[in-house]
Amino acid sequence: NWGPNLDLFILDGRSYRSPNSMADTPENNKTLLGNKQLEWLEQSLKNSSATWKVISSDIPISVPTGANASILGRDGWANGNDTNYSSKTGFENELQQLLAFLDEINIKNIVFVTTDVHFPANILYEIDANGDGDKLIFHELISGPLSAFRFGIPGGVPLPKLDTTFNPKILYEEGGIFNFGYVEIQKQPEDNLVHLTSRIVDENGFTRPNSLLELKPQQ
Repeated sequence: NWGPNLDLFILDGRSYRSPNSMADTPENNKTLLGNKQLEWLEQSLKNSSATWKVISSDIPISVPTGANASILGRDGWANGNDTNYSSKTGFENELQQLLAFLDEINIKNIVFVTTDVHFPANILYEIDANGDGDKLIFHELISGPLSAFRFGIPGGVPLPKLDTTFNPKILYEEGGIFNFGYVEIQKQPEDNLVHLTSRIVDENGFTRPNSLLELKPQQ
């Protein structure tokens, strides 16, 4: 807890997960977080009175990841866009459960901070996760790497095609740079509301063009 304006939830997406190679079917009950951690996250978000709820996840939401994914399976949330259901080995069913819970109790101002794909991006999600006609709106902020392999070439090689399951909309993406994400929350005088602002900073200390994102809290 960082005062009345921010609660930070740091997930462990490595210690309790099912095997990556397992098919992500309802029957398999595949889990990334484990039942206890998922229950803790849901209840903690439900009980949070902070303006902003930031969830730190060591894997991304809609970027399909995993070396030799066709053999070893995915190692992130996304199943990918393959139409062959048996080859879907992400963890989307569990994420769908979490998002439906958040939509059901109408939790607002959620931001996922993710990494592990070696490029920065800002992604907007608007999804009716529980089917009630009211959309859950949240953002994913991807950053890194600081010093590892850089995916893509600036202005050149396109970045991976996003999994479309949760209706992602790219607001910013860039390849081929070392970077980190900078996030701050601050009350703005024009509306007296606490805004969340994020930006990507490169290895030279400069904010990357088009990476600045200012979010006004939903009321």
